[in-house]
Amino acid sequence: MPEKGVKCPLGDVTWAKCEKCRVSPKKVCHIPVPMLNTMRQHESITYSPSRLLACDRQFILERHYEFYTDIDHAYAALRGTVFHAGMDALSTGGVKEKRLVDGEFSGKPDVYWTETDKKGNTLITVHDYKTVSTLSPSMTEAVIPHQIQVNLYAYLIALTVPNPVVKELQIIYFDMKRVRIFSSMPGRYAIEKGERIELQEIKVKPWEWDERFIGKRIAERKQHDANFAATGELPKQLPRDEQWKCSRCAVHGICADYSARHGESMPGFSNAFATRSETQAVRGE
Repeated sequence: MPEKGVKCPLGDVTWAKCEKCRVSPKKVCHIPVPMLNTMRQHESITYSPSRLLACDRQFILERHYEFYTDIDHAYAALRGTVFHAGMDALSTGGVKEKRLVDGEFSGKPDVYWTETDKKGNTLITVHDYKTVSTLSPSMTEAVIPHQIQVNLYAYLIALTVPNPVVKELQIIYFDMKRVRIFSSMPGRYAIEKGERIELQEIKVKPWEWDERFIGKRIAERKQHDANFAATGELPKQLPRDEQWKCSRCAVHGICADYSARHGESMPGFSNAFATRSETQAVRGE
């Protein structure tokens, strides 16, 4: 079911009211109009890399319930959208923000390049931008779901070219103070306060692995959807060390109500970044 509107200082506001309010001189929220204009989910819920890697319960709830997106929680994503638009404007060359489709699966890499080598192989380079709240200087490895995501982008590109070979995958993290680039090429390092920090390579997956992962996750999502339609039962909560994601979930309230009715511990996010195992070094998206 569709995103019905936003939670803002005025309470639960429908999109129709938000669209009138945002151009009013008495607008209550402080988010600029161009950012608000990008907020609404116009696309249907599809099987994309980010969605396949996200919470199963969130996916089902967004399909079956009307919901209001908390404007404060959505700000980080809006900020990221603005940053991506700026990078697109500054960058030269490459294919930017092009949606690639393979049946039920689709994705939109930030930017990618293809070139042909002397053997007739098509070399693929993908860059994926990530804006984060705080980037730890001691971070040595790209977040694992981000590594999978950039591999899946490469897979979609590979379906469009002959003899595809990954040349390089990059994940580029930005906060307000620093940038850190992770690459599938060996030998990258950072220097912080004169100390050399070796950075781990992004692991390039075989095309067969990508295909299996996509098929498995889509099948799981469809099974969850069928179970919910038949019994009203939702997928399991995220593991405790991943519940930091709940802080930006538009259907967190619906999930919390379900948890209370079924005797589950409440999915919370007061300890949002303290318990993460795979992403301890990154505070943000």
